[in-house]
Amino acid sequence: LHGEAVAIGMRAAGYISREMGLLDADGFERQQALIRAVGLPEEAPGLDADAIIEATLRDKKVRSGSVSWVLLERIGQATVRRDVPEAVVRAAVELVV
Repeated sequence: LHGEAVAIGMRAAGYISREMGLLDADGFERQQALIRAVGLPEEAPGLDADAIIEATLRDKKVRSGSVSWVLLERIGQATVRRDVPEAVVRAAVELVV
């Protein structure tokens, strides 16, 4: 379902935010606890990480070949970044599949 996919994407974005030094570990854990509290999933096991990464490159948020990532600086404060290293994206995807 779409809402489940959004929740899983939020987990990946939270992880990227933490890895990029935008969101502290407590903020990431709080985000995850909130998602869990409403009964949404944290993972989509069995999906192909490579296919997911390829799909992000065709997303509507891609500009000039670069993905615009909506990341957290803290709960309730988002920022858009286009400088997320590929290794961080791969680690985030592998966290949720």
